[in-house]
Parts: sequence; C-alpha cells; structure tokens
Amino acid sequence: MTAAVAEPVTLDVSSARVGQDKRSGQPILSITVTTASKQALGKLSTDNIGRKAELRVDGKTILTSTFREPILGGTMEVSNDMTADRAQALAAQLSKPGIHVEMEALSD
Repeated sequence: MTAAVAEPVTLDVSSARVGQDKRSGQPILSITVTTASKQALGKLSTDNIGRKAELRVDGKTILTSTFREPILGGTMEVSNDMTADRAQALAAQLSKPGIHVEMEALSD
C-alpha cells in the first residue's frame, strides 16, 4: 500500500473534456477546477512534483497520475495511456453538476 505524503484536498470540478495529444495522438483528459479550488490544486501540485497523485470520487480511485509541473492555472491534463472510451467515461463522470473530487499525493 502506498502512503499519502499530504492531506487530501477536495476539488470542485467546473469542466472535464477529452482532447488529443498533438505528438502521440493519444487521448488527454483535461480537468478544470473552480476558482475556489484553484489555489488548493496549485499548492498540492507545487509541493509534490514528481510524486504520484490519486483522484477519487466517492472514496473510489478513478485515476492515478504523476505531478510533472505545478498546476497553477486550475486546469490539469492527464494522458496516462487511457483509451478514448475510458477518457470519455471519466470526462462524463467528472462533468456531473456539483461533483467533488478528492486528490491526494502519494509517497514513492
């Protein structure tokens, strides 16, 4: 089991959509948080560059990725070899009105 290195933060999602990586052609999930959640996401990502992060909805992990850079603008892009169908399903799940997402940085 991987341990957390920081307290989880709750993020309010304002939008989620699927795009395409221009270099690889692979699907990218773009998640934008509300203005109220932007600072928490920025701090979590800045403090945990290079660490894995879990994204959870209702306590269930839906996505794991790695912080590669600070996310200061409120929009994160995830491109970890997911299929287009998986990316679309996640975007639909994250686009539900009033959804709260929990994000937590994990130790190596």
